[in-house]
Amino acid sequence: MEQLVGHLVVLIILGVYGAIGVLVTAVSAREWAVWLLLKQYGKRSEAKLMNLYVRQSRPPEYNVTFQPNVDVEIYVTQVITRKTYLQLQSQDTVEILYMPACRAIARLKGKYADNWRRKSMTIAALVFILVFQPFLYIWIACFSIALVTPRFVSEASLQRFYSWHSAQKQKRKP
Repeated sequence: MEQLVGHLVVLIILGVYGAIGVLVTAVSAREWAVWLLLKQYGKRSEAKLMNLYVRQSRPPEYNVTFQPNVDVEIYVTQVITRKTYLQLQSQDTVEILYMPACRAIARLKGKYADNWRRKSMTIAALVFILVFQPFLYIWIACFSIALVTPRFVSEASLQRFYSWHSAQKQKRKP
């Protein structure tokens, strides 16, 4: 019985390790794909900061939500460092880089460029990959999917989604 409990504990630990590893490698791969897409196809624009907030976790997660100055009403949220968070103020106008084919892919650029999430998740993913090599294949698969997916999203489907989303927001307002 004690041996069964010991095996169960080991399986639970390995399961948690595996789940966290998949999550970290997927986030890292997506951030690198976004970086590459913006580097190749990105267009500069301005955006209005809509919201700055801190998600209470350990450690705290600093976020910025901005509205790109493009022809579709969208909001993009990006995780940033505390330093960048303290420099920004709500309603500021900032420089961004966005992907014209999928305008929901955008990042701060210029003075407020912040790649903290890509860097930190890459370090964590490397730790998981060094300990258990199959996470490398998960990273490659997630990167490939994140790199290819925005090209299949048509502008018309984005327009329909954002108009539906705006209508839902209007319904919720008292």
